[in-house]
Amino acid sequence: MLLSRAAERVGPGTLARSASEAQNFSSLARRASLALLAAAVLTLSGCGGSGGPARNGGGRSYADEVNAALRQPPETRALALVKIAYRRAKAKDELGAEETFQHALAACREIKDPGALVETYALMAEAHARLENPSAAQYAARSAEEAAGRIRDPEAKSRALATLAEAQAAAKNPTAALASLKSAEQTAATIKNPDGTPDPYTRVLVLSRIAAAYEAIGKPAESERVFQAAAAQAETLDNERLRAVSIAEIGVALAKLKKPDAAAKALDQAVAAARKIAKPQPKAYALADVAQRVAGTGQAAKARQLLEEADAVAHKVPEADQQEQTVSKIREMMDELRK
Repeated sequence: MLLSRAAERVGPGTLARSASEAQNFSSLARRASLALLAAAVLTLSGCGGSGGPARNGGGRSYADEVNAALRQPPETRALALVKIAYRRAKAKDELGAEETFQHALAACREIKDPGALVETYALMAEAHARLENPSAAQYAARSAEEAAGRIRDPEAKSRALATLAEAQAAAKNPTAALASLKSAEQTAATIKNPDGTPDPYTRVLVLSRIAAAYEAIGKPAESERVFQAAAAQAETLDNERLRAVSIAEIGVALAKLKKPDAAAKALDQAVAAARKIAKPQPKAYALADVAQRVAGTGQAAKARQLLEEADAVAHKVPEADQQEQTVSKIREMMDELRK
């Protein structure tokens, strides 16, 4: 779940930690069971747990890693320190792991973005859950929940609630995880454009994230239901190019969940939607946009074919200046794909 994907940053606000809370967390961490985890677990570690208490598997000392992390901004510092602490724990460096977790908590007290706090505490919850330290995992999940409650922007809040649900599931609180995802769905329904009109495109992206979280916590039927809701949102888009891109985004999300058949179906629908566009310029751009998403799923050959198709359509743009601009942009995308 959280340990194997990049952090998402959303929302303004602050969250302060009292000294008593930090001491409580320290006490919980000190009592952690630091058993090694199965090798099949997805990588928070970055390298194996065989590096010993002083150095990681690459020979660099953990102290050096911590010092490097401490020079980063609070948001990235906290995430990096949680990862280092986890690896130290796996290497049975108990005191070093505890100290590094404390550095991560100190970084949290400097973070002013509650969305970033949700990410960090959620990562911490999963780390402690994997280290078989349920009390500390639950504490971190509660801290993530408190931070999520401070977010007001609907898009940011929906994403944070999806992340929170994964942390709650890791902390063995499935009831809370389901409640968070139901709340995320309700919040996603309120996402609007700055002018107050509905924003189906952003809703598609957020619903895809929520669907992925349902899958992550072991609720595939709910995941499928929300993906269908995302697809229905995509169909409401008046902008034909955005409609094709939205469907392609669903395909990308499905591909990340290792659902190749469903992903292929969505991506094919996105291509079909792009091909239905009558005007050459938006059609060319839509095909190119979908090609980028296809490339993101590892299908480079298919992406190249779509870009070649987009290039041919771009040459049909009647206005000379717009044709040149469109062709140039698509050729740039072709060059990027070749790298």
